[in-house]
Amino acid sequence: MAEINAQLAELTAAEGLIYEPALTVPTNSRLALELLHHAGTVGLRSELTERILLAYFAEGAHVGRIDELVGFAEEVGLDGEAARSALASSRHVSEVDADIDQARDLGARGVPFYVINNKSALPGAVSTSELLAAFKTANTS
Repeated sequence: MAEINAQLAELTAAEGLIYEPALTVPTNSRLALELLHHAGTVGLRSELTERILLAYFAEGAHVGRIDELVGFAEEVGLDGEAARSALASSRHVSEVDADIDQARDLGARGVPFYVINNKSALPGAVSTSELLAAFKTANTS
């Protein structure tokens, strides 16, 4: 695990990103995934994705609790009560389940796992050049 964390820290640092493996706490991210679907309904999925990733990988935040997630949602401009309601009602569970099924069908066995254009998959932490090559391949096929 130390080798993997060192590789991830090296890759993220090369891209100017922060990764603090000593701070991360394994967390069930299902609620975060539901909230991302909610954010997508109002055009803020990308912003919330970045906020949650920063919170988890750089700040050591727990991303599986409603209160913390609502705070992140508010930070990127989502209505906090609407976010809380979406999570409490499990409104987006079926969408998360469909994402999980699709990832499994594409061969996902862990994270990170990238799906490009719903047809190409790239498992594991990869360099920017590998990710860029995968995007180029997916866009030409």
